[in-house]
Amino acid sequence: MVSAILTTYQRCELAKRALQSILAQNFLPAEIIIVEDGSNTGLEEWIASLGRSEIKYIRHEHNRGLPVARNTGLKQAKGKLIAYLDDDDEWLPTRLEEQIKHYYALDLNERASLACIQVGCMVVDDRGQPVAIGLPKNQGNLKQSIMTIGASTPSSCFLFVRDALMAVGGFDEDMISGIDHDIWMKLAKA
Repeated sequence: MVSAILTTYQRCELAKRALQSILAQNFLPAEIIIVEDGSNTGLEEWIASLGRSEIKYIRHEHNRGLPVARNTGLKQAKGKLIAYLDDDDEWLPTRLEEQIKHYYALDLNERASLACIQVGCMVVDDRGQPVAIGLPKNQGNLKQSIMTIGASTPSSCFLFVRDALMAVGGFDEDMISGIDHDIWMKLAKA
């Protein structure tokens, strides 16, 4: 049901740490797709050494940018729900479990109009000490929420409905930055 998509570029050790946080989830995703965007860091060999059949590795020959890497994972994903993780982030062990509980707490009509479920995030310094907490702000009708309080789009915090992402064409591959904010606005408009 859940596909985790980890994108990375030239940061093998960070990608390993990020992947370990996916594998440490209380609720494991059905598949994990890793997209290495044009680098060749030895990550593929390390992943193969894990012997985990649920992990699929994809490598772009050349660096094509984060939105392309995310869309590559999206196109390969089989899950109904998509959870992205950037290589410099990591998930706490209950991240997916809490989002899945929330998903199943919704009635069928609410699920039919759902685009994503957001969790909070903790920003830590180089020593792992918390420096900020980001709590979800947008809820309910996304368009109305953004018009009222603005968009809150921290990376690696969303559990997207795959069909909603596909309906808006995925991430804008021409953008260099601001892709999280952009997808949020596209989903709100839709």
